[in-house]
Amino acid sequence: MSSIKTYRARYLYTGQGDPIERGTLSVRDGRIVEIGKSTAETVDDLGDVALLPGLINVHCHLEFSQLT
Repeated sequence: MSSIKTYRARYLYTGQGDPIERGTLSVRDGRIVEIGKSTAETVDDLGDVALLPGLINVHCHLEFSQLT
C-alpha cells in the first residue's frame, strides 16, 4: 500500500461552492483521494497560493497535428 501525501494551500477551489480557506488535498498514486480540511500530521504547506485540482487544459493545436 502506498503512502498518502497531503498538501495545504491558502485557498482550495473544488468547483463546488466557495473556496476552502486553508484547505487540504490528499494524493495517493497520483490520484486525489480526499479534499477539504485534513487533520493529517504531515502536511506540505504550499503557502499563500490557490490550488485548483482537476482543472485540465484540454485545448489542442491543430497546427502541431497531422490534421492540417
